[in-house]
Amino acid sequence: MNAAPLDPLRHVSGVLGSFTCAETGQVLARDMPERYSSAMLESTVAQLTNLLQPVDEALPNGRSLKLAFAEHQLWVRRFELGLLCVLTRVEFDRQMLTLTSRLVIRRLLSP
Repeated sequence: MNAAPLDPLRHVSGVLGSFTCAETGQVLARDMPERYSSAMLESTVAQLTNLLQPVDEALPNGRSLKLAFAEHQLWVRRFELGLLCVLTRVEFDRQMLTLTSRLVIRRLLSP
């Protein structure tokens, strides 16, 4: 899968990059800064999968998760193919990210 469906996320204020992955951990598409290698993203996905298991038990209908770090946040949203992950600055346009991610997910699901 190419990164074109992820392009709209680049235009959301505060977004640094994004990627999508299958539940198996395979990165399907990426639009991340160069310093984040595919191996690093796959490692992140493995950690996210381990983290999401107990979250699923506590919140069975949970569709998204936000992880906060010192300078960045990782916003994770489940969809039919797997996960959409968006790396943001601490301050970002939350409303625009929500709307744009819906558009991106529709693009990822269309043949």
